[in-house]
Amino acid sequence: MFRSFFWLICINVLIFISISILALVLTSIFGISLYGHVNEQRLIFALFFFSVIGFAGALISLLLSKFLAKKMMGVELLDEKNMTASETFIHNKIHELSIKAGLPKVPEIGVYSSDAINAFATGPSKSNSLIAVSSGLLNNMTKDEIEGVLAHEMTHISNGDMVLMTLIQGVINTFVGFFSWLLTNLILNSRNSDSNETAGSGGFLGLFLNIFFQIIFSFLGAIAAAWFSRKREYRADEGGAQLVGRSKMVAALKKLQSFYERDQQLNQTPETMAALQISNQKSSFLDLLRSHPPLQIRIETLEQNSNLI
Repeated sequence: MFRSFFWLICINVLIFISISILALVLTSIFGISLYGHVNEQRLIFALFFFSVIGFAGALISLLLSKFLAKKMMGVELLDEKNMTASETFIHNKIHELSIKAGLPKVPEIGVYSSDAINAFATGPSKSNSLIAVSSGLLNNMTKDEIEGVLAHEMTHISNGDMVLMTLIQGVINTFVGFFSWLLTNLILNSRNSDSNETAGSGGFLGLFLNIFFQIIFSFLGAIAAAWFSRKREYRADEGGAQLVGRSKMVAALKKLQSFYERDQQLNQTPETMAALQISNQKSSFLDLLRSHPPLQIRIETLEQNSNLI
């Protein structure tokens, strides 16, 4: 799911915070008080309120995922009447893999201009999806390696990973909104023991605190979502191996690793954030935000015919 995971998270957070702000303003305008003394009734209402907003934000980001991916990455869909040899290969291979994976409809197929070795799958459903590859991938990989990449992305679609991650993000959004509201409410109430008036709408301070806590909790939520994403990558690797053979899947990962190591030796920031996402092997706090596990571990997992799930 390459960068699509990163963009999905960013878009979701922006949409969710925007909807939350709008909803909080509207509730204030219509005299619906979310702030005040914390009691059971207000807790239940707030949890319901933010679950609706949370899943709405995640759903909107999912529905927009394919459209935004095309626009942001400059994806051009293949013209079946005017394709190069490499484009014809991926066109035929994706049609073949769609049948093997049991998809109800062949994904849209696109190519975008980039030197990075990159590919991604996105879309709101198995019957409304997109697989796109970079020109760098087509120019630097053999047919077997490309086949491994396509099988990996096809498995993401057949496994319903975009929908699954959307549901997970909806749950995360719910708790981000709820706990941001709760902390904001507690702070407002602590500032005035008689908070019915002060915390009735929250005012500017309430809005500021809510946004602040939503950003903090969204960051923590991104760590949880990244953990789930890494688990899905192992499944996509295994699924790709089942579709086209373990050797092709391993070959694709090793080619990506070789390009990453080359970029490191040249002291370049690797643009191969990649078809199957290359990640730095050095352990750091940022590893918690990585949507893909280290390549070496994934290669070893496939070569040993094991599964970390």
